[in-house]
Amino acid sequence: MKVKVLPTEKYDNTAPREIFAAVVGSISLVIFVLNKEIGFIPHPIFDYVNVAFRIVSAVWVYHIMDKLNRDTIWSAIAAFIFPLLVLIIAGVVKKKNIRFKIDKRYNDDQQITEIRRYANNFAKKEKYTEAAFVYKYIISKLPFTQVDEETYNSLSVKSQIPVPEFNLVDIK
Repeated sequence: MKVKVLPTEKYDNTAPREIFAAVVGSISLVIFVLNKEIGFIPHPIFDYVNVAFRIVSAVWVYHIMDKLNRDTIWSAIAAFIFPLLVLIIAGVVKKKNIRFKIDKRYNDDQQITEIRRYANNFAKKEKYTEAAFVYKYIISKLPFTQVDEETYNSLSVKSQIPVPEFNLVDIK
């Protein structure tokens, strides 16, 4: 039997949005349309600029979507194909709160080891709110140590935004 740990809210409304990406996408759209109409950038140069812009926007969207806990690879591919549209969308979407599953077939020691590893991966990526969310589960539902509580406290301070509450849902 598995248990899914869900945040009470699907989206994190306190996380800042990447409005600058939306502004860059909007301004680039205007420049693209004006260049098609007026042609102020010569065609061969525009092709090189276009390819470079697609690569830069794909990398930028990858990092934005990683911060927002969204699908990074498909977003980057979409940004390479439709850079202007995806930059605008990436700038206004909300951050998703994380979800994770716990396999109840394992004993508490094995569970806590796996869950700590999961939390530490978030901390390595400097996703402190997500790491604190996982440690919050450890403290409330599993046998924990003083180190777990201290880690949770330091991560929740580093996150600078409130750590979401969670619900448990049984999966069959």
